[in-house]
Amino acid sequence: MTNQPIDAWDVPTYPKNILELLANTKPVLDAYYLRKTELDNADDPDSSSAIVRENELAVRFHSFIEDDLMRCLGSERIRGWHYCRLTDQETQAMENGTLISASKASLKQRLENLPEEFRLSGQDIELICAQSPLNDEQQRKVRSHRFFMVSKPLALVDPSVRPLTTYWGGEITYFWLQSECLKENLSTIGAPRIVECHVPVRGTHLAYRAAISIVETYCKVSQAGSPFDFHASPKGKSLEIVRVHSEGDPVFDKLRGKETQ
Repeated sequence: MTNQPIDAWDVPTYPKNILELLANTKPVLDAYYLRKTELDNADDPDSSSAIVRENELAVRFHSFIEDDLMRCLGSERIRGWHYCRLTDQETQAMENGTLISASKASLKQRLENLPEEFRLSGQDIELICAQSPLNDEQQRKVRSHRFFMVSKPLALVDPSVRPLTTYWGGEITYFWLQSECLKENLSTIGAPRIVECHVPVRGTHLAYRAAISIVETYCKVSQAGSPFDFHASPKGKSLEIVRVHSEGDPVFDKLRGKETQ
């Protein structure tokens, strides 16, 4: 495994072997994207003839992604960014390697263990727990014991992360909460944080998402390097917390008002 993690949106961070692989395959990749654009911009994309048209290079493209690039990525790490609102105590615990696991039990425990200055009533705690998405079976499957990240650092003003740094506890507390007053209380707990992580590119899902992002960035299909969401299990020992960025930190302050490209 290399020392430096990969930023999927930043070509200079790609390891030498991956850059060589991309360079050797670039004619095929460029031709695939050119043909894809032609098909996407067909005069009548809904016509029966358009539907049956195929990208002749699709097989070679996906073979490169799945058989070549994903295999190379299996020994690498990718950088991830987790947006949240934490108390100082939680921030310190996370910097010491303690990851917050999303579950009904851990949510209640976090609420009950809030510092005195942020303490909520027992009734408020019960209401938050009762209206949490974790009570829905489908939502619980998607959210439980997962630590969510985005592949590219986003500005705090970006609408996709702004609510996560506005309300303590994230979506499992505020998403279905009906009390605006209680949501306002959640916005006073702790402070916005950006958690920088290193995650091994293991598992088909993450490897595929990373491979597509790397190829699109390298071929300049996505000029700014489109971010993608992914998750890891806090129970695993592979996810590494590099730093929790807070107000006054250069990374945090740079992203505070930076417009997303």
